[in-house]
Amino acid sequence: MKWDTFRSWFRKTVALATAAGAISAGLCRPAAGTDQGPHGIAYDVRIEQQAKGNLAPNPSFERVSPSDGTGEPDGWQRIGVHVEWVNRKAGAEADEVRHGDRSIKIERRAAGELDEAEGVMSDFIPVIPGTYNLTCELRLAHVDPHRRRWGGRLGDAITMKVFFFDAEKSALDPRGENPVGGSLFDTSDKSHTFANYWSIDEFPWSTVHARTYNYPFAEGDLPTRTRFVRLFFGLKGSGTLWLDNVVFRYSKWNFSALERMQPHIGRPSPRWRP
Repeated sequence: MKWDTFRSWFRKTVALATAAGAISAGLCRPAAGTDQGPHGIAYDVRIEQQAKGNLAPNPSFERVSPSDGTGEPDGWQRIGVHVEWVNRKAGAEADEVRHGDRSIKIERRAAGELDEAEGVMSDFIPVIPGTYNLTCELRLAHVDPHRRRWGGRLGDAITMKVFFFDAEKSALDPRGENPVGGSLFDTSDKSHTFANYWSIDEFPWSTVHARTYNYPFAEGDLPTRTRFVRLFFGLKGSGTLWLDNVVFRYSKWNFSALERMQPHIGRPSPRWRP
């Protein structure tokens, strides 16, 4: 079948499928926060949100906050006494920074069961309902769990969270249902990536995907009424953690199969060559 013939056939097929509701019902992943899936929010609104790219403020911690004289990284708040904002120009080692000149360093020589995580919390980030991806660059050294008497694994010793807020910036209930057993768990907790390690001696700078759980859990969905989020990265166990280049962005899964293919449908026919 020639390309022009195929394209014409494809357009007709898509039009018929759309009229029958097949695409929105079976060929796309419903976005969180709506009953109609991705089509519950106007396409232009979703495209605009995607075009914003990385929503994390000051993602590489380079800028100093202009609003106060504390010397905090712009868009972030340090929580705990063992959290440093290291600067390569001020004497930090070269391997303590991944991008630019600054990063976050958390060093805890000891950690107890009742200790809270120490780390950095972002400012409020405006969002629309939907699915979001969260990644960061991490380096780890000599990380051990904070519940050593249980002989357990790391669990949430390396803590990553997305806190959900409504339009009035009131905290929302983060509970979600496990699609396998039906039990409830905290969907704001994104610490699953390292949860099953017993300990970590050395972990070089790498991109880490913050996750609540594995398939078939729909990762990254926000509760229906979410209009703001805050990101938290911290260390609850002992050891050292370095953080850089936080990325929080609107996912492609907020668009149906047809919407993702739309930019390619009107393009000129490719010239096939043997």
